[in-house]
Amino acid sequence: SPEKGDFGEVVVALYMLFCADVLRESSNEKAKNKDVESNMNMIQHAYIRFSVSLDEWLQTLKFGGKVPIKASPTPEPGKAGKVSVAFIQVCRNSVRSYGKSWKSLADENFLKRVYESGTAFYVYPGCPLIDLVVPLRIETCTNVEFVPMLISIKCRSSFSITEATFECNKMKDQATTDKLKKALCLLIVFGSKTPTPTTTGEKLADPIGIESASEELIKSVVSSAIY
Repeated sequence: SPEKGDFGEVVVALYMLFCADVLRESSNEKAKNKDVESNMNMIQHAYIRFSVSLDEWLQTLKFGGKVPIKASPTPEPGKAGKVSVAFIQVCRNSVRSYGKSWKSLADENFLKRVYESGTAFYVYPGCPLIDLVVPLRIETCTNVEFVPMLISIKCRSSFSITEATFECNKMKDQATTDKLKKALCLLIVFGSKTPTPTTTGEKLADPIGIESASEELIKSVVSSAIY
């Protein structure tokens, strides 16, 4: 469990779990409507599949828990893949081996076990840069791989675009330094209004945007932010 005072971590973790459940409920309703007779016992099978689309989950996070109306685009064969998130609980991982290097957090065998157990985890107290780790599953036409989503949570009444850009870049630089081939570095600012660009045109350091996170993640390390 989080340490005393980590209010932001607790609230954000609960919100992330809530958004995933909203998507699962939506998917379950669609399955029921497709074939009523074959889904007579849907309650028994409702949560056999815990995974949800990463893009839809990020959009649901971004828009206050509302399921996005526009469905995620179908990936082109051989060019992109399906990226999913599947955690239904959050625990604490007190191992400190990843304190100086994130290499161990990118170990696919480790991430596969965590993903299949439906778990995400808080990092140890005082860990620099990140607060939560969530495994992601990437499925393409020819391969399945597991990559980390490294989350930094900031509980602030205000957080400028400059500050957000700085934090996103720090995470991406760390992932690059540790030679992570693929990772999603996500900054979540809790308790702050979305900032607007300044008169000088300053924008958040998020060239790809939340909408195309999975597409870019399949290629490299991605850094983004949600207010």
